Amino acid sequence: MAFKTKKRLPAQDTGNETDSTTSSIGGNSTSSNVVATQSWVVNALKRFWDWTRFFATEQLKVAGSINSGRVKTCELETNDLYAHRFMLLDDDGIPAVITLKNGILDVDYDFQDVFMYTGELPVFNYVWRFPDSTIDNFIGLTPYETYVNFIPFTSNENAEMEGKTCPRLCSADGKDELASKFPLLVKCPRTRRIARLEVLDEDGELVKSIEIPETEGSPTRILTINMPCFKRTDDDSVEYVCLPSSGTIEEFNNNGVIPPFLRPTDCECGCHHPFVPPAPETLSPDIFDDTPIQDQEPLFDDVPDGGNGWMDFDKTTKDQYETSYENYATRTYSNVILKKSDFNLNQKQFLSIVTEMV
Repeated sequence: MAFKTKKRLPAQDTGNETDSTTSSIGGNSTSSNVVATQSWVVNALKRFWDWTRFFATEQLKVAGSINSGRVKTCELETNDLYAHRFMLLDDDGIPAVITLKNGILDVDYDFQDVFMYTGELPVFNYVWRFPDSTIDNFIGLTPYETYVNFIPFTSNENAEMEGKTCPRLCSADGKDELASKFPLLVKCPRTRRIARLEVLDEDGELVKSIEIPETEGSPTRILTINMPCFKRTDDDSVEYVCLPSSGTIEEFNNNGVIPPFLRPTDCECGCHHPFVPPAPETLSPDIFDDTPIQDQEPLFDDVPDGGNGWMDFDKTTKDQYETSYENYATRTYSNVILKKSDFNLNQKQFLSIVTEMV
């Protein structure tokens, strides 16, 4: 595509009004036989791309399937509905779980849950794009793209504690299963560090403390819960998911990166998409505006790597790894594994993140 990179030349008077048409863009009348400057077109594309990242509609019709980690609606009409379990709420908000066990319909109405007490720190959960393959959800992503794939953690079931709405984390059934199938992430300010996790009862009394690994050489400001790692089957070496440091997140938090969960899952280019800088707040109505494009803001550039050990990991070698869950610490974040068995059986509990001043 060719762009006009010089200023507009004066229009030649042909003496025939029908040979030249005019169009008005932003109130400026210009000749139609010219092309907008490169910088104006790039800025226009940025604005369009930013607009399409998030949108709202009252009606959505999809011919194929929808792959989403969470769908929330007030009414659902469908021909066929498949589910491993149904959860019905009574007048007090207590859920009854209906499942099919060994061909017999089972109703579990006597159990308690564990909730996430967010306090002052927001909690985020990772969005699975490939539910059948854990490893595919991290291949081809830069550390910052991995970070923006986390969305605010919510639940259809909530409890109140100290005036905070606490989303449900898991059932307190004591099973040897992950408390959350999706990795969770918590980030604290630079003036504080994440010290430990605490399990509280519904009165706020301490049930138990859970220690977390310390990040390498710096206070823990990013904590993940149940983030997987990947071990090679031949030599037991481990590859960890890369996340940017807390400082890098603050540097890039205003940049418009397309979250991976908004991308097609059947991408042929290895699921690695370009970094997109933020769209300008205002776009000049003059298509001949020749504002230079900054070298540090190319349209198809990438975010500098902020992690370790993930660059050579791709789809061609993924069969050489197996998913593992363990406590570990990297240069930028710490990870702790929580299972349902870490909580008291059939007792309403709250998981709290404790921070300390640095």
